[in-house]
Amino acid sequence: MLRVAEDGSEVEDVARYLARHDVNATTRQVAVSASTAAEELQRAAVDADADLIVSGAFGYSRLRE
Repeated sequence: MLRVAEDGSEVEDVARYLARHDVNATTRQVAVSASTAAEELQRAAVDADADLIVSGAFGYSRLRE
């Protein structure tokens, strides 16, 4: 999992949640820079030799979870 932001705490929370459901996830934090988030995501995908990028912007609140 990759997050382009200053704070990576939410990514770690998601990784812990996935681990409780036997999903092995690794995390990576990319600091905000002069390039766009899309450019950072593309660079990280190339670095990781990724075949697929899945992104999301919506979810359930932690209370609901």
